[in-house]
Amino acid sequence: MAGRIGIMAGGAAMLFLAACQPRPMTPQLARYQCEQRAHAAAGPTGGVALGVGSGGLNSRVSIGVSSDYLAGRDPDRVFADCYTRKTGLPLAYAVRPATGAR
Repeated sequence: MAGRIGIMAGGAAMLFLAACQPRPMTPQLARYQCEQRAHAAAGPTGGVALGVGSGGLNSRVSIGVSSDYLAGRDPDRVFADCYTRKTGLPLAYAVRPATGAR
């Protein structure tokens, strides 16, 4: 009886660990994430939001600067390096959707 409980507990642990594995990175998801990073490397990003509600006027301002931008890295190079790191695919597959640059 104790052997069965041990086997069942071990099987449950294996199932739990298998469920916690990260999903593999798809080329489409890698392209999207790396395009966002390349966009941030091109220059400061930001936004302004204004709204009126029952509480009165609301506003929000946000500014972001990436470390790639501060380091002066080329956005196309940032994209290519990011894509290759995330997918393991050769650089030839790293085509930026917005510019078509390689």
